[in-house]
Amino acid sequence: MEKFRYEANGYNKEDVNHFLSRVIKEMDSAIEMIRVQREEIHCLNDKLKKYQELEKVQDDIVLNAKTMASQILNDSLKEIEEKRKILDSEYLQMRKKLQLIVEQQQAVIKDIDHLKSEDE
Repeated sequence: MEKFRYEANGYNKEDVNHFLSRVIKEMDSAIEMIRVQREEIHCLNDKLKKYQELEKVQDDIVLNAKTMASQILNDSLKEIEEKRKILDSEYLQMRKKLQLIVEQQQAVIKDIDHLKSEDE
């Protein structure tokens, strides 16, 4: 606590003026610090908003990428399934043709055997 010297008309003016000067300087310093901190808070709030916007954009990009990847995967699976069906159908056709060729060869062999037995 500051103590002032007494004079005939009250406190010593020089002591009071010195004290008031110190208080004014401290108040000016505190006000300046508050102003700087408010600017920092405003700047940080702006940065926070930008980061939040970027985070939302990033979330949207990730969601869009997941959706596109899922669509590509589904389309690929459908295409693979369609090609598998075509291959299955072609396989069955080839098998039937091969089976027919084998049967025809067996018939030819049978005819040859029959002709041999007639010649003997």
